[in-house]
Amino acid sequence: MPSIDPLYSQLINTLKGILKDQKMTYSELSERLGCSESSIKYTFRKKDGSVSSLNQICEAIGVSFSDLVIKAVNEEPVVSRYSQEQENFFIEKINYFYFFDELLVSGCNLNWIRSKYKLSEASIRKYLAKLEDLQLLEVHPKDRIKLIVKPPINVFKGSELYKVLAREYSTRFLNHVFPVLGDDSKTFLRIRSGRLSEKGMDIICRGLQEQCDQFDKVGGQDELAFNHERLNDFNMLIVVSKSLNIIHEIPEI
Repeated sequence: MPSIDPLYSQLINTLKGILKDQKMTYSELSERLGCSESSIKYTFRKKDGSVSSLNQICEAIGVSFSDLVIKAVNEEPVVSRYSQEQENFFIEKINYFYFFDELLVSGCNLNWIRSKYKLSEASIRKYLAKLEDLQLLEVHPKDRIKLIVKPPINVFKGSELYKVLAREYSTRFLNHVFPVLGDDSKTFLRIRSGRLSEKGMDIICRGLQEQCDQFDKVGGQDELAFNHERLNDFNMLIVVSKSLNIIHEIPEI
């Protein structure tokens, strides 16, 4: 069965909570599974694993794997924040932010990042050294990386880093979307203009926020349930703003 790293720990933490609610010990669980207590402890201690092993535990405690995934996704996570020093550095060197973000997404899989971005070993070491200096991570022997600032990480909406990222992502996103319109069945674009009251605008924004929440929820469920290689990168950009008084320029002729 496929590995579900890097979100395996999220599922394990949810399982621990279920066992606690059921007042079930590792010893009792090992008896139900027909294995040693030490192997159960190892399963709950390691940082990655397989869907099949988690599914066996779910069957033993009377919980479906799909319910476990939904519960894990819906649990309120402990949200981390970047320090001001870290944000200031990312603003100046945005490529370091992208590298760290890829570490988070890939479960600190350096081979995957090295292959995806064709990075040299020297560049990899420079990125890691600076991120370690910023106290975002620790690099251990055999390329084992321990995150100090752990996901999910919130970038404050009004911060300068948020503005830089919003500008970067939206520009790259639109530069990608428009050339492939009509050629990519997975690209969905709709443009609307109209006149709305403030109340009408609030209704529209609430509906769009629900779509964003749905995107996050489905994405979280898929990341937990599918192997990394079976997932594709998708982006969603939603912008609603008051129009300029003059949208188009019509020159004198």
